[in-house]
Amino acid sequence: MSKNTLLLLSIIILIGFATTTTFFGTSFSFVNAANYKAFVVLKVFGFDELLISDGFSEYIIEYGWNCNSFDFSEGDTIWIDTFFSPSFWDDILVEGWLDTKTCTVNNSTEVDLEQYYVVSVLNTSDQVILEGKWGEQYLVEYGIGCLSMWRYEYKNIDIDVGGSFLDGISDRIYLFDTDDDCRVWNAEDINSGYNYIPLDVTPPTITASPSGGTYYTTQVVNLSTSETAAIYYTTNGFTPTTSSSIYVSPINISNTTTLKYFAVDLSGNSGIVKTQTYTILPPPDTTPPNPPDACNVYSDSGKSIVLSFSAINNDSTPYFEWSGASDDKG
Repeated sequence: MSKNTLLLLSIIILIGFATTTTFFGTSFSFVNAANYKAFVVLKVFGFDELLISDGFSEYIIEYGWNCNSFDFSEGDTIWIDTFFSPSFWDDILVEGWLDTKTCTVNNSTEVDLEQYYVVSVLNTSDQVILEGKWGEQYLVEYGIGCLSMWRYEYKNIDIDVGGSFLDGISDRIYLFDTDDDCRVWNAEDINSGYNYIPLDVTPPTITASPSGGTYYTTQVVNLSTSETAAIYYTTNGFTPTTSSSIYVSPINISNTTTLKYFAVDLSGNSGIVKTQTYTILPPPDTTPPNPPDACNVYSDSGKSIVLSFSAINNDSTPYFEWSGASDDKG
C-alpha cells in the first residue's frame, strides 16, 4: 500500500472520529459537538429546575422526564443542544449515577440575579427591608408564593431584577433553599446607600384618661395615641378588630363597662389590645339623719325634764342636753 493511500485512510478515520463526540466518558454516535454548549449548574431546586450559566448569562430551566434532581449537582457541567440560550425541547446531556442520560428542556427563562441581604421581615404586611452590595436599602413588597420568607431574615436571597436595578418592575424573588419564588410588587429605595431613613416599624401606643377603676359618677374616657393612628374599640368585652367601632370622640361610661381598644398607624403597624374596666357604683348617702320624733320624760323628785337630740354626722351617737337645768350631760 502506497504512502498516499495510507495518508488518505488516516484522514478518513480522523473524520469518522470527529463525527462521534464523547461526553462524560460515554460515546454518543452521530452527535455533532458543534451543536452542543456547556453550562455550569449553579443551583438544583424544586422537582425539575436548575439555575445554570454559560459564563455570560444565567438561566432557570425546567427539565423533562428521564432526568431527576439526583442526576445534577452544583458545579457540574451539562451539555445542551443549542447555539445560544436553552429553549423548549433542546436536548440535555447529563452524567447520571450509573450512565449518561438524555432529557429535554421544557422551559427556559433568562435571569439577571442579584443577591440582597434581608435586614428585616415584616410578616404582617408581606414586606421586607433588603440591603444591596453597596449598602443601599429597599422596602420591598412581595406577592403570593414566598410564604417561607420569615426563614430568610438575616440571610441572603436572590432577585431577578429584570433590569438595571431593583424597582419592582418585572422583578422576581427566588428562595432556592425552600423552592419558593414570587413576584416583587413594589420596591422603594429608602436610603440610596447614603442617608438612611428608618422605616416606621413601631406600633402606636394608646393612653386612656381616666384609666379604669371604681367611680360613683359617669366617666368620660378620652383615648389618645402616640402618633397618628386609627383607634378601634369595644365596650361589650369582646376583642376589637378593624371592623369594630372607630374612636372619634370621648366615650361616656355610665354603667360598669369593660373597654378594649387598639390602634393601627399609617404604616400599618398594629398595637396590642389593651383593656380598662370601669366599675360604676351608686353615689354614697351623704344626707344627715333626722332627729328622733319622740321625746322621753324623765322624772326626778317630782320634776319633769324635756330632752332634745341632734346628730352631728351619720356615724355619731346623738348628744343631748338638759332643758331647765344648768348641768349638761351626754
